[in-house]
Amino acid sequence: MDSPKLAIIGIYRVPLTEELYRKAYEVKYSGYSIPFWRKGKIKKTLKEELFSIVLIEIIVKKPDNKFDVGDFGQPNSDQTPYDEAFLNPEGTQIISRGFDVPKSDEIRILFFLHFFNPEQPLKTSYGQLTCPKIKEIPDRLKQITGYEPID
Repeated sequence: MDSPKLAIIGIYRVPLTEELYRKAYEVKYSGYSIPFWRKGKIKKTLKEELFSIVLIEIIVKKPDNKFDVGDFGQPNSDQTPYDEAFLNPEGTQIISRGFDVPKSDEIRILFFLHFFNPEQPLKTSYGQLTCPKIKEIPDRLKQITGYEPID
């Protein structure tokens, strides 16, 4: 039997928009009375956090029972995949979400990772992968996914 093989298709920066800032602010700070002088600091903190989020796309060939989405992350980080989705082979349609891994000889997974460090490798169920440079999210992915802020 062939060993599982992984390839990072891309690591993509989440676009920072005013709409994303507004949503993140509402999720994290709604219900709190915040003095006007703190709002600038909060926006800076949110910007740093949002800038650290990436969308990662990976192909796994010949996955076995060792494959676990929860194994993905980076060394010395407690961050795990967020909003996991499995895509069709072309990477244009979501076929399942979360830990509902499709039964296939080749799976394409997409997930967000918070506080991503581009200098660190990506941990997987099968060892570490060197990360390519971060690039813009391709249109095919913009059409099927988007980042939703979490608390």
